[in-house]
Amino acid sequence: PENPVVESADHRFVSVVVNFMKRHAKRKTRSWQQTEQILNREFVALLGKRNVDDIEKQDIARILDGIVDRGSPSAANHAFRIVRKFFNWCVEQGLIDVSPMMGLKPPARTVDRDRVLSDDEIIRIWIACDEISYPYGTIVKLLLLTGQRRDEVVRMRRDELDLDNAHWTIVATRTKNGKPNEVPLSPQAVQLLRDAPEWVSDFVFPAKGRSERSFS
Repeated sequence: PENPVVESADHRFVSVVVNFMKRHAKRKTRSWQQTEQILNREFVALLGKRNVDDIEKQDIARILDGIVDRGSPSAANHAFRIVRKFFNWCVEQGLIDVSPMMGLKPPARTVDRDRVLSDDEIIRIWIACDEISYPYGTIVKLLLLTGQRRDEVVRMRRDELDLDNAHWTIVATRTKNGKPNEVPLSPQAVQLLRDAPEWVSDFVFPAKGRSERSFS
């Protein structure tokens, strides 16, 4: 019977990545653009013409080690998670029997994020944001003032805001844990949002020339 997901007999890595993005990542991953970028930049460039069932564990390990060697251990770990998800999908679709990720561990040791900004650094960032202004400067200021995630601020919608009551409700579909997040807004945050331009868009920070999309 015809496979409803894999539309082509072309099992080259580059072609399967295209199918994976179309049939899985774009439907189920909010950060699909980043997934696509990492797969293409780190893996397609080296493995693109090879069939997915010919790719071995050492091929993936070599690429991940290369990312670490160029001084990007956290990026290597992120690439590890993305390519592992990709090969798990290949197993689910019957393209391969066993994932080459089997037995592979993240290439770099995870270090807890204990770095915080000093008062002097915050002041310097704030001054730089004044110079940069809207939208990027405003976004960074709101990150500092609210402590929310980057994508949650960048994709802020006007109907989530109650500025009269200094309140921001992030809906469940936009949060990492899938639960609504009620965020109180400081007077500074409220003023920043009142000063934001009134575009014809549902987003506080719409994409340039694309009001139906958020700033990226």
